[in-house]
Amino acid sequence: MKRTAMLIIAASLTAAVLFPGCMTTTYRAGDSKSEVKKNILNGSWEKPENSVIIFGSEYTSFEVLQQNPKFGYKLYEAQMQGKSNSNTIGFLTLIKSTSMFFVQPLPVGSELKVYSYTDMEGMQSVCNYCGIGGVDIKLTKPGLVYYDKNDTGHKNELASLKVMQSYFTGTDWETVIVNRIQEIENEKK
Repeated sequence: MKRTAMLIIAASLTAAVLFPGCMTTTYRAGDSKSEVKKNILNGSWEKPENSVIIFGSEYTSFEVLQQNPKFGYKLYEAQMQGKSNSNTIGFLTLIKSTSMFFVQPLPVGSELKVYSYTDMEGMQSVCNYCGIGGVDIKLTKPGLVYYDKNDTGHKNELASLKVMQSYFTGTDWETVIVNRIQEIENEKK
């Protein structure tokens, strides 16, 4: 009996080491690429000359609350796209998540409070609620604003822009995004 139990344990350990597991999960939240393009082309979303797109990486959800009464108090939920890869070797599971988010173009002069954001910590999602008081981001000039508390060095900005570009193909925003991509790539040379 003891020997059978030992054989089962040994076989399980051998299988865990020899047959590692791998799983990839992709997710998307918010409007589709065609809906984003439609919102821009029909004028529902602001143009680059008078608005700002906040974008970033590493969050699986992101919401901001407009605090400037001139534009009305409104909660904006970000468009999301991401992927999570998990590899299991034996009893060890390694997880790597990559994501991109952007908030629809908001008018220059907007004052925003980050209301909530969610990020992955290991195998669990952690949602942080930041409240409704105060201003975290002031949009003072048109264009793009990269925001990520965990990426102060902007190391994921380029990857986020490249994914975001596909949402804005064929719109006025595509030129703004391509120009920023080129700036970053020239800085790296």
